Amino acid sequence: MTPKVLSPFLLVALFAMSAVPAVVSSADDVSSAAGRLATGLQSQGIQPTTADFQGYTQYNFKLDGVDCKIVSPKQAASGNPWVWRARFWGHEPQFDRAMLERGWHVCYCDVGGLFGADPAIERWDAFYSLSQKLGLNAKPFLEGMSRGGLIIMRWASVHPEQVSGIYADNAVMDIRSWPGGKGTGIGAPREWERCLQAYGMTDEQSASFEAGPLDRLKPLAEAGVPIFALINEADNVVPPSENGDRLVAEYRKLGGKIEEMRRPGLGHHPHSLKDPAPLVAFALAAVNEVQHSLFIAGPSFTGILDEQGNEIWNAGKPAARDGFVLPNGNVLIAWKDVVKELTRDHEVVFQYRKSNENAEIGTVERLENGNTLITELGKKPRLLEVASDGSLVVEFPLQPETDNAHMQTRMARKLPSGNYLVPHLLAFKVKEYTPAGKVVHEIKTDLESLGGRKAENWPFTAIRLKNGNTVVTLTHGNKVVEFGLDGEVVWEVNNDDLPGSPLVDPCGAQRLPNGNTVIASYGAKKGIKVLEVNPAKQIVWSYDGKHRAHEIQVLTTNGQPIAGPPMK
Repeated sequence: MTPKVLSPFLLVALFAMSAVPAVVSSADDVSSAAGRLATGLQSQGIQPTTADFQGYTQYNFKLDGVDCKIVSPKQAASGNPWVWRARFWGHEPQFDRAMLERGWHVCYCDVGGLFGADPAIERWDAFYSLSQKLGLNAKPFLEGMSRGGLIIMRWASVHPEQVSGIYADNAVMDIRSWPGGKGTGIGAPREWERCLQAYGMTDEQSASFEAGPLDRLKPLAEAGVPIFALINEADNVVPPSENGDRLVAEYRKLGGKIEEMRRPGLGHHPHSLKDPAPLVAFALAAVNEVQHSLFIAGPSFTGILDEQGNEIWNAGKPAARDGFVLPNGNVLIAWKDVVKELTRDHEVVFQYRKSNENAEIGTVERLENGNTLITELGKKPRLLEVASDGSLVVEFPLQPETDNAHMQTRMARKLPSGNYLVPHLLAFKVKEYTPAGKVVHEIKTDLESLGGRKAENWPFTAIRLKNGNTVVTLTHGNKVVEFGLDGEVVWEVNNDDLPGSPLVDPCGAQRLPNGNTVIASYGAKKGIKVLEVNPAKQIVWSYDGKHRAHEIQVLTTNGQPIAGPPMK
């Protein structure tokens, strides 16, 4: 069935958000993102009213007589990133809602009837100036549907260094195509008259008009501004051949970064995507100054991703439990039944198969002495050091306090002292063993300060820091905790601290040299699957790709290898 073509310019009233406005009180909680925003607006002499937008607080106000809106997240993401939406407020809000969930603000400044002409740019200049006084990020992410493409592209071309990225959705790139109707599109005669008035020219003069978005792409390409173009191929309102297709071709010719998503058979509507995940990933990458390549051991993929999230090496077998990229470039991987060291050409240079008496393998780590640390789970849970020739150098029984093999232990690691740090999930303990198998220290994860046993804080990964503290992922409790030498909590991050509640059964983790913590959110099937948080509990990087992560290893940051042995 061919989608019905509706006028995109009559849908504003239908989709506009309606709510009873409330006056903002000076007593609003200034500790929240919304409270801080309200206080900031009031400091600029603006007394906004509030409404609801998709469950978030929307502030409505006038700036020089122009209607403006800012929607605040529950908790602002690091750097206060924001989406700047052009036209058709509230229509197809999936992307806006998804970004609010991730701690972004969503903003709007009305430029109706101006078609991206200079007066519209002046309005946006004034709003941008206000945004900086409110502490929002210096580089907004621009979103334009249909005629909204005119203002986002023309404003961006004037201020390319003030734009993180652009999402152009069936967007007008040439006023002669729409509303002019000078090509294959249906045009809009009344809107064309208004458009000509906004630009101060006649119909005849429009034939030589050279100040549209397609004429001003070079500054954007030179500034490296990435563009996401959503193109419905059967659009007869804003024909792709005169708009989106030209944008893609000409931006690429200039060396610009542009991604396109094409939808055959669809007319001008629908805009956006039912699942905005590709848009979210693009926006996050656009604003993210931090980029990591990493090894992932997960249910659908075991291998290495580059800093753009592309697969560059695949082990050929998913569902790995643990793994390391070794200094020699080989990859050491633990699956349920076998440990293998593979070259990048998939040659097996080391292999260990689990004993028949046990059910599965839980851990692998290559040690400084060349041995390989392995744990087995089952009837006789044990920790092993295996020499390169396959002989057992160290072997002792573990004390997981459960017969549930799968829940006995996870990421065991050897300490510089020669002891071993082993998390035991259902014991609610991280135990430190001597090479003889004696437990000499325990960290309890069922502390009352963490919610007790009912919080199900099962320890999964334990990382001993140089200062003697221990970072532990508490997988079912959805927290990551740093314990002091006395076993008390000295730092904790949980979903109350992070926008969008991204911690879903966190399993693997890595403490980076800069003090940040990278966490594998194993249970997340959508959205953020790996995230980096700083000590202030702000998300500074995330991976939103298709692969879930059980264990990870960050390999490079912005092209530079991670210094020293990985703390994971």
